Amino acid sequence: MRAWSLSVLAGLSGAGCYQAMAPLTTPASQLAWVERLGGGRLPTQLATTCPESLDEPAVIALALARNPEIAALEGEAGWLEASAEASLAAPPQLRLSGLRLDEVAAAAPRFTVGLRVPFDKPGTLAAQADALHQEALAVRARAEEEARKVTLDLRLALVRHHGWKALARVALAERTLSQAELGRLEQGARQRQVALTDVASAELALLEADGNVARAEGEAARWRSVLGAAIGACALADENPDGWTLAADGLGDREALVTTALSERPSVKRYAALSGMASAKVWQAKAMAWPWFDWIQVGYEVTQPVAADTWVFSLAIDLPISNWDGAHAQAAEAEARAVLEAARRDVALIVAEVDAALLEWRACDDAIVTLARMRTGFDEPRLAALEKAAREGTADPADVFKVKRDLGRLERRRVEGLIALREARAHLLAAVAK
Repeated sequence: MRAWSLSVLAGLSGAGCYQAMAPLTTPASQLAWVERLGGGRLPTQLATTCPESLDEPAVIALALARNPEIAALEGEAGWLEASAEASLAAPPQLRLSGLRLDEVAAAAPRFTVGLRVPFDKPGTLAAQADALHQEALAVRARAEEEARKVTLDLRLALVRHHGWKALARVALAERTLSQAELGRLEQGARQRQVALTDVASAELALLEADGNVARAEGEAARWRSVLGAAIGACALADENPDGWTLAADGLGDREALVTTALSERPSVKRYAALSGMASAKVWQAKAMAWPWFDWIQVGYEVTQPVAADTWVFSLAIDLPISNWDGAHAQAAEAEARAVLEAARRDVALIVAEVDAALLEWRACDDAIVTLARMRTGFDEPRLAALEKAAREGTADPADVFKVKRDLGRLERRRVEGLIALREARAHLLAAVAK
């Protein structure tokens, strides 16, 4: 019997011992942790199920679903909510007391078996549970804030990827034009009708065009790799900058945007939750100074030899003398005031961010309108007439090349303006948490 009891105690103590994970202080220990995540081997890339192609909403949805930081925050919030529900009742205790070894050795044991029920100060458990609920809301707001930042980064990456692809097409057209002009000048140089300096200038122009093509294609690939880190190898839907929305997505005027931002931004929710936590802490800190029952116990004294029934009643009352100076309450109230001040500053920063994003979008929109007006000032029939005159010998082909080169540069500026406008749209949507 004794051996069985000892084995049970050993098993319980062994099963209940906490084993801390060693801190990852070296590269080797960190790699061992990664291998542990992969079941003893280095994990492969996260598998992804992709539709045929992803547009902007689908890219954002997939990336948010794969984001580990958001998943961890959601898990933490769920744990806090479960803890809040579990904290609403203090567990009773079954106690054994008064057992003396000398009395056991004398075959006359005497001990008390009692049921102790703890008392909590009125409202304490409710305040504790509310603080945990508010903390869960704050953690969920952090998850929403992370999602807002991820969404902004993805929108900017999409804009830059598709924008640089469009700039690559412009650069290819410029290179084709430079190649044709270089060929014309080389032929003229062989006939001694064109100076060699003109040929050299054309060669430099072609080298510049090649560099523009390489840069545009490289930037498009770079931003595609950024997107790949978030969505894997899923294909992206083709987008043409000419089809990008040139309005603020019907979000409304400045007042409507500010109202939307203040009602949707996660930081406002987070500070509201932190304020609720602080209020609960203030209440708990003040309650720490109240005298109150700690527990009540009902017990039965067991004796050998058996004596008459002996019931034992116990009662404990806390006298929190050390808390009567109010230091805990003052500290909690100071924290509550600090949270409110931080919330006011956050609101001011949100309004400033909306104003800045709206100003950026309007400036980019005006620039696009100006560029479009400049482009329409030189229509296609006029260019066709110049090309016909050059073929007929009544106009200099070099002048036609210069006109086409300037039109190509204007097209480059227009595409760059569309990219800037789309980036401004991303910043505006992020400012209002859309």
